[in-house]
Amino acid sequence: MKSLTSKYGGWAIVTGATSGIGRSFAEQLARNGMNLVLVARTEAALQQTAKELQSQYFIQTRVLALDLTNSIARETLDLETLDLDVGLLINNAAVEQRGSFVRHTTDELRDVIEVNVTAPTELGQRFGRRFVKRGKGGVIFVSGSIGYQAVPYLANYAATKAHQVNLAEALYYELRPYGVDVLGLSPGLTTTPMVGRLEQAIRFSRVGMFQLRPAYVAKVGLKQLGRRPSAVVGRQYQFFAMLTKRVLSRARGAWLFGTLVRIAFADKSLLEPAQDEATPSEIELASRPQTQSTNSSKHCVLARCN
Repeated sequence: MKSLTSKYGGWAIVTGATSGIGRSFAEQLARNGMNLVLVARTEAALQQTAKELQSQYFIQTRVLALDLTNSIARETLDLETLDLDVGLLINNAAVEQRGSFVRHTTDELRDVIEVNVTAPTELGQRFGRRFVKRGKGGVIFVSGSIGYQAVPYLANYAATKAHQVNLAEALYYELRPYGVDVLGLSPGLTTTPMVGRLEQAIRFSRVGMFQLRPAYVAKVGLKQLGRRPSAVVGRQYQFFAMLTKRVLSRARGAWLFGTLVRIAFADKSLLEPAQDEATPSEIELASRPQTQSTNSSKHCVLARCN
């Protein structure tokens, strides 16, 4: 592997850096001599991660405890690194969501989209501009093999991962002429805390799905960056991706993966709409102050008058 520091510069940013794939990226980048901006929500975990990497690899670190669902946090990440020679961005932070789509509140759906779509897109744009100006850089969007196919009962989560794959593949061609490498990295199930939480509801072993090691996923990502627009990690998941792209229709693929998820779900009640619960719109309406309406005000609203 060509020296990452000579190819991209002295500093890398890793979001979701304290565990799982993000932690593995941080360790491998540190081993290659890159200084790190570590981003996650929890200050204590960030400080511990920074301390361990500094003592083991003798690098510099900067920690930023940020909630990437917040647009101000995303701007802060940009501003707080303007004094650093940042040349590599690992867009790794993500959250999962499972069960019937209509069981979730609007806020729950929005939070997943903010972390999995809006944050990596905005950070890719902010740092992509910086990398174009400096004439070199790299961005890895950590997506997932689930993004290659519509997956019922993981619908919103799978859709957000599909966005990252498509975005990365497009930016690979857009930014390559300016010296900026982009990769959409799509690992299958990986042994991470997030997948551990997901397994409390979904027994993936029931359908023969095996888990990858985070260190292997990070290694593949750094190796493939600059070589291709996207990479699926794990032979089993490469087969699934090939199956859905070349063999099955999209409708048949959705049926197949929806069936597998139904089999794997431990709590089948989560697959059904919560019909006895108030909808988000009903909750919002109930929380509004009660005001007396008049016929004239109703007419004014319908007529869109001032």
